[in-house]
Amino acid sequence: MAGDWIPWWKRLRDPRWQKKRLEIMQRAEFACTMCGDEESTLNVHHGYYEQGFDPWAYPNETLWCLCEDCHRSTQEVLRDLHYQIAKTPPEFLQNIMSGIIDSQRDVETIIKAIAGR
Repeated sequence: MAGDWIPWWKRLRDPRWQKKRLEIMQRAEFACTMCGDEESTLNVHHGYYEQGFDPWAYPNETLWCLCEDCHRSTQEVLRDLHYQIAKTPPEFLQNIMSGIIDSQRDVETIIKAIAGR
């Protein structure tokens, strides 16, 4: 029902998210997993989003403890990667989905080709 919808920012205040967030930060020993910063404000970044998922419903391995600078940079990189994927010819995506292109090396080669590197 439409009346049951809760904004994302309100769900981030839920005790289940606060517990999960603390677990991720403890796993990272309260340091940014990208740069090692232990002084800056830390964020827990979701590596992906699924419509209808609550913040605490994601697997721990897809949640990263990042300082604000690395969080911002990561969001930019993921946005750019998503843009590159959006420009991928449908036949490449179909090959990936059908398992024809299934090795990590093949996928990396395609991403580099799309990005023009």
